[in-house]
Parts: sequence; C-alpha cells; structure tokens
Amino acid sequence: MPCGVHATGLDAWASADAVADRGRLRMLHPGEQDAFVVLGCDPAVGLAAAMLRARGHAVVAVHGSSAQAIEALEAGRAHAACVHGPADSLPRPAASAIGWRLGSWQVGLAAPDDHSPVALEDVAAGRMPLVRREASTFSQHSLERALARLGVSLDASGGTVAAGHVDAARHAAAGHGAAVTMTAAAAAFALPFTPIEEHQVALWVGQQWAAHPAARALGDLLADRAYTSRLAAIGGYDQLTSCGTTL
Repeated sequence: MPCGVHATGLDAWASADAVADRGRLRMLHPGEQDAFVVLGCDPAVGLAAAMLRARGHAVVAVHGSSAQAIEALEAGRAHAACVHGPADSLPRPAASAIGWRLGSWQVGLAAPDDHSPVALEDVAAGRMPLVRREASTFSQHSLERALARLGVSLDASGGTVAAGHVDAARHAAAGHGAAVTMTAAAAAFALPFTPIEEHQVALWVGQQWAAHPAARALGDLLADRAYTSRLAAIGGYDQLTSCGTTL
C-alpha cells in the first residue's frame, strides 16, 4: 500500500503472503522462507507487513485463525501471532512472549446487502440461513455464546462454513445468509451488521525473537500514527489509542 494513501473497503485488506494449511504454512510467493512470519486473521497483519516491507524489513503475512496463530507461534512455525477474543479471555501463548495491544472490534453477523440488520433471534429460529465459521475459531465461539444466552444450541453440522472474515462477508454479499465476521469485513462489502461481542486484539512475539530487527520494528510501527491512521481508515476499529501499548 503506497505511503500517504488511506485505502478503504477491500483495498485496505492486504493480500496474505501465505496461509495456514493443516498445521503447516503454505507460502504463496517464492523466496520468502527466511522472512519474519506474522500469522493472524486481522487486516492489521497484512497492513503491518506491507508497511514494514516498505521500510526494508522482510516480513510475511500469513492468514489463519487466532487458534492457528497461537499454535504456529508455540510450535516455532511463526515469529508472531495476532489474536482476538473477549477482554477476559484473550488468547495468549503458553510459551514466553511479549505482547502489544492493537485495539478492538466487534464480532457479529453481516447480512445480505438487500436485507436489514439480522436479529440474532432470526438465526436462532432458523428464519435466516447462517454462514458459520470453523468450530475452532473465536468468532464462532462468540456466536455460540450469544445463542446460548437465548437458550439455543447451534447444530454443529450442515450449512456453509466460511474460511475467514472476508470469505464470510463475501458469502453474505452473495445472499447466502447471515455470516459470522468482523466489523471491518462487513464494512468492506457495505453490508448491514449486527454486533454480537466486542473482541480485543493483540499481537504476540515469541520471546526468543524479541531482539529480531523486524520484531523491534513491528513494536515501533504499532505505536506509529502512520499505522494507526491507516488502520482507522479500514473502519470498525475502536480503542486505537491503545495500539502499541504492552500487555
């Protein structure tokens, strides 16, 4: 993303350089095996990687869920993990790590663009098809908690399963039903959005990588207004004044 440009919509979601695939990192571009690897499902990851590459650091953004990010960090397959979850249960690695706050956003339901915002009760009653997320994702857990408060348990089988926040929003835009996603993804497709649960976002770097030049540059970037202003332009982020503060 060129410096000085505040991208919005899907342009703000930098393309991943790799994806987490059945416990392994599958590189999408050659020649990046020795790069500093940051894994997560948040557009903040791609944005940070793009800005750090522009500053001369070899950084790779890998798309994967929070659970996959923590697993990869603990297994030594990633240097950093971007995670999200409720403030009282924010995922953190079992191994020693340094962490920074990135802000917060809402998990919720994106509705087809010809529909009004979806009531959770409509999903619970089956009046609106659901585009779910994989069972291990923290976004799916948020939906399940919300439905449990209504006395409803979600059928674990059937229905469309989206591969990530953007894929979920894409399914909603195509009219496949209400999709479990994040605020920014719904905004990228201009979809009606019903918030369910606020999630804090954090970035963890393994302690053994704390002295890595890219790790130090990443910590500096998170507190840089050049970064937070671009993150704000994506939309849907709150508490950005805390971005870059340590956990």
